Amino acid sequence: LGFLMLFLARCIRYQLLKKCVYLILIVSVASLILVLVPGLGKTIGGATRWLRVGPVSFQPSEFAKLGLVIFLAYSLSRKEDRMKSFSVGFLPHLLITLLMFGLVLKQPDFGTAMLMLMLFLLLVFAGGGRLKHLASFFALAAAGGYLLITATRYRMDRLTAFYDPWKDAS
Repeated sequence: LGFLMLFLARCIRYQLLKKCVYLILIVSVASLILVLVPGLGKTIGGATRWLRVGPVSFQPSEFAKLGLVIFLAYSLSRKEDRMKSFSVGFLPHLLITLLMFGLVLKQPDFGTAMLMLMLFLLLVFAGGGRLKHLASFFALAAAGGYLLITATRYRMDRLTAFYDPWKDAS
């Protein structure tokens, strides 16, 4: 299925994506919201991350990652000459990313949420954003990530198991 999707995606012209960028973004955010609606989102292992359409379940956060990349690439390329401005080159992209980050974190899916922040930082950096803005946000995101990890026991357990996997084989 993955190779089929890869082949189909290869055939999509980027000009079509440019025309559909806002639709892709809206569908991404809407699907992240739908997961949180009781009765629509499917809960597995304590996390409500899936939507079921007929016999198929899927994670909207996977589509949302792609939607975020497409939106940021489009928007950053349009604002190329104004990327140094906080209010034009940084803040609008940050707000969209934080909206998606919050919706994914609510599922809870910490790894995907943090990946979205990293995608934001990488793409804004590649798009010509100010290093001052990026460094400031990175520092805040790192501190926030640390607080989110240490505030939740299962996240701390996963982190300590990563550092010493032989301590508790289960």
